[in-house]
Formats: sequence, C-alpha cells, structure tokens
Amino acid sequence: MVIKSIAAFALGFVTLTAASAQNISPGSPAPALSFNHLLQAPNGTKAELPALKGKVVVLEFWATWCAPCVSQIPTFNKLQAAVDPTHIQFISVDDEDPALVEKFITHKPISGWLGFDTTGKIFDRYNAKSRPVTIVIDTKGRIASNSLINDVRPEDIKPEQLADLAQGKPVVFAKPKGSPAPRPLIIPH
Repeated sequence: MVIKSIAAFALGFVTLTAASAQNISPGSPAPALSFNHLLQAPNGTKAELPALKGKVVVLEFWATWCAPCVSQIPTFNKLQAAVDPTHIQFISVDDEDPALVEKFITHKPISGWLGFDTTGKIFDRYNAKSRPVTIVIDTKGRIASNSLINDVRPEDIKPEQLADLAQGKPVVFAKPKGSPAPRPLIIPH
C-alpha cells in the first residue's frame, strides 16, 4: 500500500510539473510580469508585458550563487550587444536581495535590466524552479522558446533569430545537432 501511495504521489508530481511546463510552452501566452524592483532601466520604466508589447523579451532566471548562471553572463552580454535594443529587451530575473545583486554586478556587469521578484510569483508563473532558465517572448506576448522544454541555451540563440522574431517572422529555436548534453539545472536551496 505504501509503494502504491508513493507511486501515485510521484505520478501526480510528474503530471503537475508537465502541466505547469505546458502552460509556458512555445506558442502559449506569456504569464504576467510584475517586478518588485528594477535596476538598469530608465526611470519610470514598467517592465510589464503590456508595456513591452511589440518587443522581443528575453528573460533569464538566475542567481548570484548559481555557477552556470554566472558563467553565461558574458554570453548574454555579447548577445545583447549584437541586437537592436529598441526591439529586443533582456531582463535578468532574480529573487535575491537587490543590494546583494547591485554589489555583485560591480564585479560582474550584466547588460540589460535586472528585475527582482522577491515574492517568487514570477518564478512560479514561469515554472522556473531551477536555474538558469531562459525564456524568449515574441512581440505579441507569446512564448517563443523555453529552455525547460527545448533545452536551448543562451549560446544557441543567434542575434538573427531575435531580429527575425522582432520583425514578426516565425522562428524556431532548437538545440543544434551535436550540442553538449543538457546543462545542469541548479535547484534553489
């Protein structure tokens, strides 16, 4: 009986996780964004999807304690430098104390905005239970890529893909053949 209960619990957990991931699968509407605090954005900026409509939005769920997250900062900075910021917005999403992150970026600069989700609501809405997670949202507010589903890493995203997406062209984000094994995802402690 105990084994059946454990199996039922495990099956329920897997089903719930898959259902949550399906809610943020490519083509589905992106969940709401509402940050507690925003760094490196112009004063008065609202980093909410209605205010960003018409732009491609690249979200990177990360943390200062996450080694894979920190190692891909240069990749994101390089990608952001290669695209038109009037059409593509990068937001690094963190749930840590903003003061800690402000100190961190003095030593390891991050281009783009830093959005703080100290309540965890955005992490929950995007099913970002691990780090790093990269999500691309198209100009109409739909999910274009979710690394939890298609394992597309930042180094797999090309500036041309983001530019095409910003022009309303269909883009398929896929892991290139021969790419390394899936990156390790770090579960917060």
